[in-house]
Amino acid sequence: MSFSDRMPIAGRLTLTLTDPEGRVVEERRVKNLITLKGRAFLARSFAGLGATNVDMSMVLGTSAVTPALTDLVDKAPGQEAVELDESRWALEAPIVEAPSVVENSGAVPEIVVRLTATFPGGAGSAEHTLREAGIVLLTGPNAAERTLFNRAVFEPITKTERLSLTVGWELVF
Repeated sequence: MSFSDRMPIAGRLTLTLTDPEGRVVEERRVKNLITLKGRAFLARSFAGLGATNVDMSMVLGTSAVTPALTDLVDKAPGQEAVELDESRWALEAPIVEAPSVVENSGAVPEIVVRLTATFPGGAGSAEHTLREAGIVLLTGPNAAERTLFNRAVFEPITKTERLSLTVGWELVF
């Protein structure tokens, strides 16, 4: 029997576009990268040093730059200086469904946490061509501290006024 002292953490992103009748127009599945700040957040939480109150939101953006461990929520990927790019995160929505935890009974047991956010269609909903997604951890007074937990890039997907976009993220431990 072999033992491992590493616990890999992985994420799987599912993007589902639906029409007003609820029919699936397009669905994509993408792997993601958990940032160093996201990993540090988990480590601090495990050690009892993490934030006591954490909210989460899903962000969708326009950058197609390959994810890196050093990605931050408040700077565009590849930038050296911290510069807030207001246009990069085109959409943001709270993760409204409580995480559901599932134990996988495979050969190597996994714990899967599912998070979901919906970006509805409807009048006044602007059209966006999206290429990236992430989970932002909101901590501190008035949830003012924002930490990019993970990030994924994908082939462009167009969210129009007519279509709703549901983003589901499975975090696998």
